[in-house]
Amino acid sequence: MSFDPTALRRLAGPKRRATTPATLAFLLRIGTAAGVGAALSAVVLLLTARAAGWDTTVDGTAIQPFGVVGVCLIVSVLAALGTYVAARVTARPEVWVIIAGAGLFAASLPGIPPAVIAMHTVTALWVVGLLARAVRGGSHLPKP
Repeated sequence: MSFDPTALRRLAGPKRRATTPATLAFLLRIGTAAGVGAALSAVVLLLTARAAGWDTTVDGTAIQPFGVVGVCLIVSVLAALGTYVAARVTARPEVWVIIAGAGLFAASLPGIPPAVIAMHTVTALWVVGLLARAVRGGSHLPKP
């Protein structure tokens, strides 16, 4: 029994373009877009929770919609910078982005009401998900 290498290559489909590492400008654009999406989703959740009469206070202070937008944008831009650093110093940056995002998400949960936990969850999914997808192009480290 023999294998025909040409037939096997045809089964694999067309050649894929070589992946290139993500640049800082690209990751900042993706991070900002993720922050805008997260902010809009979180504000909708906040206003829905308030209308339903749920607790939306943290340490006795009511959460303000403009504050949510500002925090989402700042966090997403900082996450984009962290993602760029991960792409520069690790071989599998998308894995480290997900691990760091999950760790920061878990650290932010204690002592906050369920409505705010839902807002954190949506923000984490937007920001970590889009940045992990964007950095899948690979690392800036030289190939062995």
